[in-house]
Amino acid sequence: MDLRDELSELNPDALIMEGYDEALIGIGCRYTEAACAVYSEEKIIEILEQEMSYDDAVEFYEFNIACAYVGPHTPIIVKTLLKQVA
Repeated sequence: MDLRDELSELNPDALIMEGYDEALIGIGCRYTEAACAVYSEEKIIEILEQEMSYDDAVEFYEFNIACAYVGPHTPIIVKTLLKQVA
């Protein structure tokens, strides 16, 4: 069973971002809300870069994806913070 199948089993109303399966990294939840999709910001931008420059991909992501709230089943987007090794 893949993440999409597992998510739809946990929450049939969970929203999936079409075309971004490679960026789907897990299943999460917010407080008492139902399970939702979790995506990697970095991977979303990498996918967008296949069609546009890095700067355009970041701008498109910030304007069209990062700011989008479409109800309680809106996906969570995770930005990975890298630890600096001393």
